[in-house]
Amino acid sequence: MKLLLLLQFITVNAILNFKKHSLLNTTDHRILSNVKIYSNLAEIIQPLGKLPLEFSAEDWADIRSDSMTLIGTNVNVTQQTITEKKKSLNNLPVYIRSPTSSHTETKFLKGTMIDENRNLVKVIDKDISKDPVYLTVPANDIIYEDEPFQSKYYVNFTYETTDAVYLSYLRSNLNWKTRYQLSLFEESKSPIIIAMADIRNDGKSRIDVEHAELLGGDINLRMFEQHRSERYEAREHAVMYSISHAQLSTGSPPPSVSRGEEVAGLYVFSINQPFSIDAKTNYILPMFRPQLGIVLK
Repeated sequence: MKLLLLLQFITVNAILNFKKHSLLNTTDHRILSNVKIYSNLAEIIQPLGKLPLEFSAEDWADIRSDSMTLIGTNVNVTQQTITEKKKSLNNLPVYIRSPTSSHTETKFLKGTMIDENRNLVKVIDKDISKDPVYLTVPANDIIYEDEPFQSKYYVNFTYETTDAVYLSYLRSNLNWKTRYQLSLFEESKSPIIIAMADIRNDGKSRIDVEHAELLGGDINLRMFEQHRSERYEAREHAVMYSISHAQLSTGSPPPSVSRGEEVAGLYVFSINQPFSIDAKTNYILPMFRPQLGIVLK
């Protein structure tokens, strides 16, 4: 309950700040307009598109369906439906492994799918019977002419409002944590420690983020305002890379994480420009250089 209340509080603040960012209105649910990334999930906020909203089974697997809602300064949701639909395979032509097949010879028969739930197929084969016969066939003995249809999920709302409306929901495939990189030098130079934002996409597809904020409540090292030269030095020492095949644009500077601000007991770090994260990828950005004191004996 505390987490939901906190998310609602931060969401309201996000709505008030929408004018600062140009939010992309798109039906592609892998292009995320405004993202608030927590340690175990991410909250997505984007302009409401044409209803009903359509999600693929792959996208839906990463979405908390009970978190799907509409937000705005003046919106009243009167009804919401979530529907799973799949185009039926019934009456489509298929091929099945013939019951007369042997270990040395495999035969296939052309048939018609009658009931996809039971894999019941109608076959006409003179070697078996003059009349159509009906066989319940194991799934791995069925060959389809086209790729089988996958489920799609549709979300619809009935609502009343006089202002702009935004869609909000939680995704479990996007999270982040803090890493620290420590560089030790000879006694004449002070050691350097740099905080790194490790953002993880656990999903099966690449996602594109228009604007993001990292939120965390366990940043224990003190942050302080750096001089311009110190920021560049910190960036030179930072390791910025991605695991798997993440691709960074070489034509423009990479994204950077702003100095944190405290909101409702959490630290909030904004990322200054759009970025992309491939599937199963860690995307690591430098954050800040904390104040470090070491006592040498």
